[in-house]
Amino acid sequence: MEETPTKQTIQASFRGASTRRTYATYQKQFEAFCATHKQGTDPVTASTEDCTDFFHHLYSLGRKARTIDSAKTALVAYFKDNNVEPNPAQASESKQYVVGLQKYNRQNNVDDETKAHPLTIHELSTLMNGFASLNPFLGALYRFMLSCCYLGCFRMGEMLALKWNDVALGSGAFSADSIAASVVKLLRDGNALAKIPQVAITRQTTIQEFAVPRAIPTARSGKEAWDQWFSADPKVGLYCALKDYTKEMIKVDRRKYSERLTLAVAFSKYQNFSQFETEYAGHASTYSGLLQEVRKRKRENTI
Repeated sequence: MEETPTKQTIQASFRGASTRRTYATYQKQFEAFCATHKQGTDPVTASTEDCTDFFHHLYSLGRKARTIDSAKTALVAYFKDNNVEPNPAQASESKQYVVGLQKYNRQNNVDDETKAHPLTIHELSTLMNGFASLNPFLGALYRFMLSCCYLGCFRMGEMLALKWNDVALGSGAFSADSIAASVVKLLRDGNALAKIPQVAITRQTTIQEFAVPRAIPTARSGKEAWDQWFSADPKVGLYCALKDYTKEMIKVDRRKYSERLTLAVAFSKYQNFSQFETEYAGHASTYSGLLQEVRKRKRENTI
């Protein structure tokens, strides 16, 4: 007879493996912060001010608001595990810092990341067609995983973690075992491929071909031109960076894209926009002024 697990073991199973790893990371960072910045203060006896100082320390290191919110949740669990009451990570000052940071970032357009657009059925079909050239077993496996994840809103990691017995749907419904038995019977009878219709071969396409823009977004400054060339921005209708445009996309506005290619010659000489702005000081504030200066330097062969 197997030994009954302890209460602590069952409670610890409430959090997933990834959650436990994340919590452990931030808790170790908090302990190191108390040792180096709080004169060796015992983390268990830390105050609310120590917690907010830790959050601000993470922010000063370039961590994002979502990361700091995760760190706050990790500290809440840390103090609960150590039976600290009241919990300093749940105090109003801790909540005010995290919420205030999120509001500050929204008001000042800080950490405004480009969000991925939802996957459409057309894009899913394109991905399915992309597996046509793979090994038949792998292709079928990927198609199954993608369709199940899409329809069931599952995480890919959850699908990969499934075991054979996990697929059974209960009595009266199809299960992995019954499906496998049916397939084996068809293979033995020689009728497995008799009724499979011929699938028309389709050319593999990319997601970009389903999102051909109607126009190239307008850039009002050198910074906007730089960002649009190197990164996508769905908010302005730019679903892929200008540098990744296909021939079909370029046909939409050849003249404007030609202007961006001219600027790209200058962009390619620098690793970041700060270096570029320093070199083109006084011209990068407006798009027209920058384009005129780049064309001038290109004619003089001084880019």
